[in-house]
Amino acid sequence: MGLLTLLDVLLGLFFVYMLFALIASAVNEAIASVLNSRAKWLRRGLSRLLQPSEMARILSSPRLMFIEGEFKSQEGKTFNPSYLRWSDLLHALCSRDGSPVDPPSMTSISDRIAEMPESPIKTILSELASEANMSMEAFERAFERWYEGFENSLRSWYRQKTHRVLMGISMLLAIIFNVDSINLMRHLSTNVETRTSLAAQAIDATRGETPTALPSGGAIQRVEATLRELRAADSQDLDAISAAEEELSSLATKRLGRDIVDQIRVLEATGLPLGWQSESFTRAEPWSGRFWGDWLSALMIALPGLMMSAFAFTLGAPFWFDLLKRIASFRSVGPATDERKVDSRASGST
Repeated sequence: MGLLTLLDVLLGLFFVYMLFALIASAVNEAIASVLNSRAKWLRRGLSRLLQPSEMARILSSPRLMFIEGEFKSQEGKTFNPSYLRWSDLLHALCSRDGSPVDPPSMTSISDRIAEMPESPIKTILSELASEANMSMEAFERAFERWYEGFENSLRSWYRQKTHRVLMGISMLLAIIFNVDSINLMRHLSTNVETRTSLAAQAIDATRGETPTALPSGGAIQRVEATLRELRAADSQDLDAISAAEEELSSLATKRLGRDIVDQIRVLEATGLPLGWQSESFTRAEPWSGRFWGDWLSALMIALPGLMMSAFAFTLGAPFWFDLLKRIASFRSVGPATDERKVDSRASGST
């Protein structure tokens, strides 16, 4: 197998991995949206910092009451907000019965901290107040930095829990669509038309900044980026942003099934052996006495390739997108270099 052929095989295989990684992530996000997983993890994270009585108090604060309530989308679907601004949390922590401390000074805040029941958040606020050296601005900056770390920890916990779900989804996708890595590599290495077509699609996909192989992926990612910018700007329209995110999630879930079917059809059009219509299964005749044995044998043969694919899906689309860009870049330089060497040898022989 020549170098160019090997690169095209890798491009085709990794493009399939990237696509199914996108699908697995989208399905995972759809499940999380339906179950309000992020909102539940936000509540769980806050409960680790606060005593039950203090938790109930701050959730009654006007700025945090939305966490307890449910919002309705235009389609009537209820959801719980999954985001909390650091300033709203600080306001709720340093207030008495929902009313802010007056005047908002380090002295009054220190007094409020002293009144709190013993809890992890009281220790944290005491340390931040001590480090601020009676500067309200320094205290707010320190709390904002701490809250960013707290959010990162929440995201890490959330990813660890959802990774197990992602593994299950990935294995299910590999089995349903018969994404057998070993069979795919064998097919790509021997079928020039499929290899060339899939490599061209992979190279075309790497021209963007992010992996957007799903038809609606680009538009959805642009809207998500805008919403993230609004959050980062500490927009006052937090409720509207949360509602917009939920509407976007609902739209993405609706389009997911159609996008998956469309993209699988595109892959199948290249001649890629997806689905359970491959030769190893069609040759098992239902009327033969060895039907179930043939199928079980074929499944066992496919299992290593299916497990390889499932593991590849869990690595995520960004991983495969970055790898595709590197291979595509090397491929574009490699053949040109070889051609120059051939030309130089030809000119030297004349």
